[in-house]
Amino acid sequence: MKPWARNLLFLLSVAAIAAGAAAVTEFWMRRSHPPEDAHAWVHRQLEITPEQDRRIAEMEKSFAQRRAVLMRRLHEANEELANAILEDRATSPKVGAVVRRIHSAQAELQQITLDHVFEMRAALTPAQYDKLLRLTADALTRHSH
Repeated sequence: MKPWARNLLFLLSVAAIAAGAAAVTEFWMRRSHPPEDAHAWVHRQLEITPEQDRRIAEMEKSFAQRRAVLMRRLHEANEELANAILEDRATSPKVGAVVRRIHSAQAELQQITLDHVFEMRAALTPAQYDKLLRLTADALTRHSH
């Protein structure tokens, strides 16, 4: 395989993995609503009561803090990857190491997102939880095409 084709394939692979790992978190932002309205959209879809909202608030605060840390790590690693690509101009140990860090952060982000979805079960009715799982699964399948 020619070097330019290998590099192109590598970059396309990184982009595809990033898109897949972000599917669950993007669920909160993919509607026509601004990102800050996604939270309200999910609550409306689930018909969250004020009492449930109070119970979920602490879960969401904790999730938001963990998510913010991981998003910063991803942003920093993406900047490092951009610099490594420009410096090394090909697949290299440095590029590979940064890609592995990105994959690790993406996997952790997806895991904490799923953990948050599953944690919400304690505050939801069985019907609400089922709907939340369907919304999550729907977001994942729409992003896999």
